Amino acid sequence: MPHLPNMILPYILIIFGIVGLLRARSARLDKKKRDDFFNKESEANSVKKTDLSTLNYIKIDESLLDLTSDDPAVSELLLKLRELKDEKILNLTGISNTDLKLKYGTANITSLSACDDNFTSLCKILNSLGKTCFDSGDIATSKKFLEYAVGIHTDITESYVTLATIYLNNNESSKIDDLKNIASSLNSLSKQTIILKLSDLVHT
Repeated sequence: MPHLPNMILPYILIIFGIVGLLRARSARLDKKKRDDFFNKESEANSVKKTDLSTLNYIKIDESLLDLTSDDPAVSELLLKLRELKDEKILNLTGISNTDLKLKYGTANITSLSACDDNFTSLCKILNSLGKTCFDSGDIATSKKFLEYAVGIHTDITESYVTLATIYLNNNESSKIDDLKNIASSLNSLSKQTIILKLSDLVHT
């Protein structure tokens, strides 16, 4: 009867061989990814500055800016909202700096990053306004803020869930399908989470 270790040895060698091949393949893929990234970055850094004046900048709805409140928390948030009124705002969610440089030129990256930061701030303020008004029972005003936020394609999950809750309470559940459609078009990692939470809300 063959000695047991001698019987196992060929299989061990085969396993080590497969592991070695997989590691080599992984190393090649990693190298290709690095090379592709650096080549793309090099190309992006050579793109000349383009005109940004024709981009689809977001203008905050004047009807929201005109709102007032006796609630100090809401008043403070409205002040922050008005501070963004004259800022340039762009939804660049999910677009890498490299891709932005490729399309608009390296010289524009600082301006574009500022526009994207303003969009993030706007979405956070709108979500806070919507949630604060909702929690205080001012459902109509909450709905205004959240519908506007969803309309500019915020990717904050809470904005969609709170608005969907309002729709359910107002017997407007059919509008939740519209929220799902908007969420499915987002260029954001939170897209699937939003859709899942909206689906769970409808079926609870």
